[in-house]
Amino acid sequence: MRWLKKSGLAKALPKLLKKRVYVGISAGSIVTGPSLSSLKLYYGKDESGQSDESLKLVDFHFRSHFNSPHFPKARKGYLTKIAKQLKEPMYAMDDNSAVEVVDGKIKVVSEGKYLILNT
Repeated sequence: MRWLKKSGLAKALPKLLKKRVYVGISAGSIVTGPSLSSLKLYYGKDESGQSDESLKLVDFHFRSHFNSPHFPKARKGYLTKIAKQLKEPMYAMDDNSAVEVVDGKIKVVSEGKYLILNT
């Protein structure tokens, strides 16, 4: 989020999205949610020193790398505990899954594993 703000993209994005598509991978997906609180809960503390500010493009939290061996906490049990502390839904997606949002309608596109919590 810091780099999106520093580059000016965060400010320009609402206008760009009128004719463009946003594709986020990993952190680029996480920053689209209502806040970064799910990320802070995932790591157990605020290691970044950053605020909870996000792009607020969607009204759900996104957790990338679901079940990845590189992210051992990105498992159903741990993510369920995190989701209980959030008001909004959480979509956890593996690297073969995506969420498509068009005009507020949410569609999961997946050839892998995903989890939807708080719906």
